[in-house]
Amino acid sequence: MSLSIFLKRLVDEFSGAENESDNDLAGICKDLQKFEFKIKPYENYYKLRLKFEHAQIASADTVTDPTSAAVEKPEKYKTLKKRMKKSFKAIGTALDGNRLPESEIIDQFIADSRRMIGFEGYGDVHYDVYRQAYEQFREAYIANDFDAVKQKYETLDSLKRVCHKAFK
Repeated sequence: MSLSIFLKRLVDEFSGAENESDNDLAGICKDLQKFEFKIKPYENYYKLRLKFEHAQIASADTVTDPTSAAVEKPEKYKTLKKRMKKSFKAIGTALDGNRLPESEIIDQFIADSRRMIGFEGYGDVHYDVYRQAYEQFREAYIANDFDAVKQKYETLDSLKRVCHKAFK
């Protein structure tokens, strides 16, 4: 199947258009939670990557044993730190542009900071000071005080450098 035909069928399926009876993508959008589409051109071809995540719906005849409830896998420290790095950079970029960051970024950063200090063996000696610093940062943000937010951000950045130097 050519790329153009594949993409047309995919668009038809997403739009709910009447599909040809031989559309092998029929039903792919049912219960779709997340869809990721990447296309990368090369000299003589394209590399296409699709990722579909569907909601897992238990059928009516499925019996669930409450004692065998799935235990959610705890988040890995490395994954958390990568996300924190991105949000911290986004906060810095906003402040460098003389504006307060979006509240979603701040909320994510604070929530991740709280998760991070729950990990043992990754700079525990710095956690109390860090907790105070991110709470002061959050309070400055809530007060909508740009100068205080910027100052507290710089404090957090300094603490991060000290901790990473000692533990990385």
